[in-house]
Amino acid sequence: MEHVTETRREEGSGAGAPEEMKLFEQWTKPQLAALCQGLDANLQPAAVISKDLMVLHKTPACDALFPGEKGQQFYSLREALGGETCGAVQRSLASGEACSELVRLPGGYYRMHVFPVRDKAVLVFAHDAQRLAGASLAAARQRESAQRLLLRAETLRGNGDGETAAFLRREALRLERGANQLELLCGAAVPEWRAESSADELLAHAQRKLRDLGVTRARVQLPARKIPLWVNAEQILLALMTLVANSLRHGGEQARVCLYALRQGESVVFGVDDDGAGLSDRALARMDDSWRQLDALPGDWGLGVPYARRIAELHGGTLLFLRGAADGCRARLTLPLRQELGLETVSGYQLNLAGSDAVEVELSGVLEPDAFGAP
Repeated sequence: MEHVTETRREEGSGAGAPEEMKLFEQWTKPQLAALCQGLDANLQPAAVISKDLMVLHKTPACDALFPGEKGQQFYSLREALGGETCGAVQRSLASGEACSELVRLPGGYYRMHVFPVRDKAVLVFAHDAQRLAGASLAAARQRESAQRLLLRAETLRGNGDGETAAFLRREALRLERGANQLELLCGAAVPEWRAESSADELLAHAQRKLRDLGVTRARVQLPARKIPLWVNAEQILLALMTLVANSLRHGGEQARVCLYALRQGESVVFGVDDDGAGLSDRALARMDDSWRQLDALPGDWGLGVPYARRIAELHGGTLLFLRGAADGCRARLTLPLRQELGLETVSGYQLNLAGSDAVEVELSGVLEPDAFGAP
């Protein structure tokens, strides 16, 4: 294992949220119970360690990253990670403040998030994708095509052909959506810029755009109080609307979606709930890597969840899907409230929406062309 000298401090979360929202505070038997409320938690590398750096519990995905000796139930984290990384974990435990480290494991580079909880800590490993040669060029070409379609749509609308203009505009937004996903999933390291925003502003914007697009099956519940955020607001909005679009697409024609936000200590939890068909076992098993499989079909690559999860990870957050008693899907995107402002990137990745709105871009994959008749 190779330690990479890159550290980022994060604010820990606090109490005061509803029981289902306490992703990292409630530790009963087993100690991963709260985290494993997520339907896809077993697919995400996570572990609970003691203050002495003993590995107490692991998800199956984490076991694949650094398994102990055969039949060994407990072992030291030092056997899996280097001294510098373990030192960072110990400092996080001592201070009670969350942090993150970039580490290299046999499967590649991972962002290791450390969440101290009482006398233990949760480690969550997020794969740090490497940039693929040509991805930026391919994304740029898609954006060029999108811009040409948008210009053509504007001309047609001016000539009175609103129906064809709306169709072309939707196709342009779909191209833009694909370009954003391609570039980010193929290795953009961090958001280009973060600025002061708020969860209520993001949700109010989503509410207005959903109304303008004529979306009646999705509603937005605004928080009672202002929840400040320092984020790349467009990226967070893209992630949330990706989850909304997934619910509209896969929940069934009668499925209803609710988007909301709650403050949880020094974190904000965005919820996207629907009452649709829920996640099948096959969808659950493939939600993060179906787009990499050879049997992926056009129009069904499954980019939405890994794209939204990647955006959450780049902001020091997480995306989990909760297990519920009834049908439907419940997604939870959790972000720290306070982060560094104006963070620049090594990769130079910069979100490009071709002059369009994030809500329109993400919903272009599920709405009919007539929703995009207005510029």
